[in-house]
Amino acid sequence: MKRFVLAVILLMALAAPVLGQNVRVCLLYDQMIKALETEPSGETRLGHGAAFNGWRLEVWRGQGGEKSWTIIAVNRDGLTCIVSVGTGWVED
Repeated sequence: MKRFVLAVILLMALAAPVLGQNVRVCLLYDQMIKALETEPSGETRLGHGAAFNGWRLEVWRGQGGEKSWTIIAVNRDGLTCIVSVGTGWVED
């Protein structure tokens, strides 16, 4: 059941831009990380940095064939929101 909930959350995040909806997916940090690390994408963190608004931005990249990526924002209380998602990550 837990995997199903995580899959639904990730699908909502992926579908929102396609459907033209302004949907924000936010979880506590530990929950978000579990969702990102869960298959099929199995993303790992590439790096992070401080934003001017006090939030921390993190970039995550998947290991699968679609080369998925996710950018999340984390506030001081641990609230973590998906900023953007995509596919076709390319290393420079």
